Amino acid sequence: MRKLLLTSATALVIGACGLPFGLGHASTSQLENGAADNLAKAKSVEAKGTFTQDTTTYQFVAPTTEDVQVTQGSLSYEALQINGKIYFKGSGYLESQITDPTEAQQLARVVGDRWYTSKDAQPVDTSAITDANKVKTNFLSTIATKRTDDVMVDGQNTAELTLSDFILNITEDSPYRLVRLRSANAKTVQGISKVDMKYTNYNKDFALAAPANVFDFDDPTTWPPRYEVDAVHQQEVSARSCGDPCVLSADVENTGGLNGAPAPSTVTFVLTAANQSSLGSCKATIQPDRPHGQKFSVSCSIQSSAWTNYAGDYTYGATADNPAYD
Repeated sequence: MRKLLLTSATALVIGACGLPFGLGHASTSQLENGAADNLAKAKSVEAKGTFTQDTTTYQFVAPTTEDVQVTQGSLSYEALQINGKIYFKGSGYLESQITDPTEAQQLARVVGDRWYTSKDAQPVDTSAITDANKVKTNFLSTIATKRTDDVMVDGQNTAELTLSDFILNITEDSPYRLVRLRSANAKTVQGISKVDMKYTNYNKDFALAAPANVFDFDDPTTWPPRYEVDAVHQQEVSARSCGDPCVLSADVENTGGLNGAPAPSTVTFVLTAANQSSLGSCKATIQPDRPHGQKFSVSCSIQSSAWTNYAGDYTYGATADNPAYD
């Protein structure tokens, strides 16, 4: 996910040795180590900005809650991780993850604008910026080559530190906090470039919670209604012959759930002559929807001049039409 690139870039540039400038202010090492500690130990933080081709808003709430909103050209999506469970939102992103174009379009249509999840959706490891020991052990190696004090960033007085790959703005006053991170000299580091992120809302309550009405690929009860015809019957008036009108019924089962259909499902019944010509049809609407796994019957009557005047062999059948899937 794009979030991994963001967190790697953040952790990569925090922390260094102190330099003999910034007299009258905290030392450079105090600023960098303080920023690393405060970012790693923050109960929550928001990062918003751009890198390479993406615009990203990232909210983290310790220890395992994250919300990431990404725009990549015309593609936008959101990822929400709550206690190890990850949810996505954005039909365009869903389509981009499926290789078969037909299947991709169908699934995107079924899911619509709902949140979706799956047991195969992997949680994101953010320990690079949430584990203080990892931050210090892995990334306290970059030395600032330039420092400019009293640089204002969104109303906050910061020290601007220029490193080999990034420029950091860290608040001059304790608690020392990273408030801006951007690329230096348009360099590409770990495959990303043009970084310009601002960090705000340290320790804010973002009120992030697991979404409702989620499409779970592993739980059919969360899907839109999907009715299947198990068997079709005719109301016989003589041996193996339907009456006029011909009353047909179907045994139906909902293999989906109750949410997300743009219109009611229907069952279409047909009578077909031996030469495959149509003898008539009728349609039954399923409304209200039936719960997942429930079996029931629907019926309707076919009355037509073709059927009235027909005396040969025929067949009958029924098919379900599910608007969310068709």
